[in-house]
Amino acid sequence: LDLLLTIFPFEKGCFLSSPLSIEYVGHPLTQTIAQHKSSPHFRDTYSLRGPILALFPGSRKEEIERNLPLQIKAAKKLLELNPELQIAISVCSADREAQVWSLSGLKATCIPAQDTYDLMNHSHLAIATSGTVTLELSLHKVPTIVTYFVKPIDLFFAQKIFRINLPFYCIVNIIAQKEVYPELIGPNLTLEKLLQASTQMLQDSEKRAHCIEQCKHIQNELGQEPASLLAAEKILEIL
Repeated sequence: LDLLLTIFPFEKGCFLSSPLSIEYVGHPLTQTIAQHKSSPHFRDTYSLRGPILALFPGSRKEEIERNLPLQIKAAKKLLELNPELQIAISVCSADREAQVWSLSGLKATCIPAQDTYDLMNHSHLAIATSGTVTLELSLHKVPTIVTYFVKPIDLFFAQKIFRINLPFYCIVNIIAQKEVYPELIGPNLTLEKLLQASTQMLQDSEKRAHCIEQCKHIQNELGQEPASLLAAEKILEIL
């Protein structure tokens, strides 16, 4: 390679021992989210009145099958504790909506992909499958519980064969190098632990405030530079 462009600040350090020319240009999501204009009619459009508990079950069929049922069970319990909660489920595409409805089994509102950022803007708490969505949630400063179901055999291969033992798996926590979002991965993902983490984030005002403050630090860490423009300029320099 003539040039390696990175989108996370920690990535440059991963290649310092190599002869590569490396440039950190920032993450394109920061500009995308900063430029998003939120609809003032979002709540009315979907008849959402109270505090919103948003579920982000993932985009792939298998992800949704593995993660949404437990997220739904937790949402039902939280609804019993706080009947004012409004449950909204993010649906990545139209062909996933039927799958989400068949798995939900509760009164919930499905939010299509084009309104995802409006949903984040209005969410009080999110339960999200680990992935890029957690970074988007942090840039919207939404307190979030991160989940990811892993089959025992997959976990065995990851830890014992490939020796993937990381202190954190959620990209938000990796950037911060500490827990910003509680993450429940593999054997740690149980209904009891998900309920405990969600209830704490809903009821503990200090914990919520600390989480939101850490999200602001993530935003500062990534900066507001136009990453795509910087990347293009770096490429033009070597052409």
